[in-house]
Amino acid sequence: METTLAMPPKTPDYAAIKERQQATWASGDFAVIGTTLQIVGEMLGEARRRARR
Repeated sequence: METTLAMPPKTPDYAAIKERQQATWASGDFAVIGTTLQIVGEMLGEARRRARR
């Protein structure tokens, strides 16, 4: 019999995420930022629709 231990999910590194977001906004490349936000929003909406089926 093999025993496996469940690993708890890793907590996101919020400080690193915040640092990357600040660097992106500071770069002034708002077209990239807007496109990325749109894509992520569409993916979240699609995932929600699929989960409700």
